[in-house]
Amino acid sequence: MNIKILLNFINYLFVRILHHSVDVHINDIILFFGGYNCGNISSSVYGYSIQKSTWIKFEYTLPSPLYCCFGISNKDNTYIHIIGGTKNELKFVIQHWIRTLEIKLGWINDFNKIIIKYTRGFQLLMVLQGHEDTVSSVAFSADGRNIVSASHDHDRTIRRWDAESGKLLEIFRGHTDRVFAARFSLDGHNIVSCSGDGTVRLWNLIAGTKIITSKSGSNKILSVNISPDGKYIVSGSKDNTIRLLDVDSATEMKQFFGHSGDVLSTQFSSDGKMILSSSSDKTINLWNAESGKILKQFKGHFDSVTRARFSPDGKFIVSCSLDNTIRIWNIKTGKERKILKGHSKYVNDVKYFPDGRTIVSCSSDDTIRLWNAESGKKTLKENYRVVKCINVSSNGNKMVSGSTDCKIRIWGY
Repeated sequence: MNIKILLNFINYLFVRILHHSVDVHINDIILFFGGYNCGNISSSVYGYSIQKSTWIKFEYTLPSPLYCCFGISNKDNTYIHIIGGTKNELKFVIQHWIRTLEIKLGWINDFNKIIIKYTRGFQLLMVLQGHEDTVSSVAFSADGRNIVSASHDHDRTIRRWDAESGKLLEIFRGHTDRVFAARFSLDGHNIVSCSGDGTVRLWNLIAGTKIITSKSGSNKILSVNISPDGKYIVSGSKDNTIRLLDVDSATEMKQFFGHSGDVLSTQFSSDGKMILSSSSDKTINLWNAESGKILKQFKGHFDSVTRARFSPDGKFIVSCSLDNTIRIWNIKTGKERKILKGHSKYVNDVKYFPDGRTIVSCSSDDTIRLWNAESGKKTLKENYRVVKCINVSSNGNKMVSGSTDCKIRIWGY
């Protein structure tokens, strides 16, 4: 066979494979991302050298299949932007690779050197039904396989779901008032919950039974979390108090005083040495978990701070409020870094993605929104019923939300 004919045939095969792919031309190289062929969407990356008339398939692939988008490089070829996606997707931009593109130095042998800002489409995967009242809390297990949810007055149950199939695995009953929050322990063996009945309860998933009930007078317990090592439980109450509970002895170890309003959220730092809390007194407090002393107080919100969360690297805090804003705080300086505006009603929950650059929020304005944590730019708006709670899987591939329509929605791509 004539060599020229053979080369043309090889090029024809690649063109078929790269149908609907994203192509970017930089110097001598054309890069092709994704594509569509025979019903399959590709996540592969190819390169073509014009001078050498040669093709190469890169070892590294895109984190999700991609087609029907377009690509463009910036002025000095240090970024490639991939933009687009199909309709009905929740679209947002994440910076995935964090090294510099070195196109000018020659052929790209290490695809990890490319910074790509690409659009991943989060689609509604399934709707879980079973709760009989507002879903007040949702959370993934650390391995992302399970979801725990909690519900309000007419339900008062905690439910465990399979995150892949949506199957209801277990119902935990026992609380006699609305359940405000439920969280998995890091090892996935236990679930901790709190309620308006004034109790914190710890449920063992292996035995399927309640193993701890701790009652704090007649005050409603509004928030709860469990330490990374599973030894301690922190709770926040309507009496403005934070309580630290020892799991083994089921006894209260310490009370933290400093808020002058309801304690609406509590969270341990990743090393378990600090506790973060937010309150209806419009403040966020950072505590030493051992001494109970306030390390820093963050002020700026004009109404109740519904949630406060650590960033994945522990350097920042993101908070949301009834003042309709989201705020990012620098822990080291104690100063407000950025205000994110866009919600038109109360912001009920907020969470960092594992990449630390993306934030998801939900609101009484019936929307879920994604934000770039660095620029503050809104990257999506999706309308649903009043969304009370939101959570993100540990790998960032899924989101789960709970609403006043009693439904849980799982998003993925």
